[in-house]
Amino acid sequence: MELETPKEFIRQLADEWVSLELPGVDFAYADCIKIIDGLLTTIQDQQRTRQTFTAILDQAAELAKSSLWVEREVKFEILAHSIGREELLALELKHAPILDDQTLDLYNARKRRFTSTN
Repeated sequence: MELETPKEFIRQLADEWVSLELPGVDFAYADCIKIIDGLLTTIQDQQRTRQTFTAILDQAAELAKSSLWVEREVKFEILAHSIGREELLALELKHAPILDDQTLDLYNARKRRFTSTN
């Protein structure tokens, strides 16, 4: 399997993102490119980047989340890649200012992101 150039790869993922028509304010295409580029730069592997980004997009569509939510979750996955998912999940839960339903829902969404059957 031949890998795409990074530019082509990022554009393909950005196209998938903008085609979802998520609720809320849309991001500029250039912003989508920058966000995905940051994920690819961190992960350094197109297949894993695609898997991570697709899992986030699938959840956004399933949960009717906005592009802002997608951006935040990409940033979470960048940090999770750097320090470890389980460690980051535990830290965020431990240091949450309020442990409410919204915080727990986000924790659960992140926890099942790669185990979902979507």
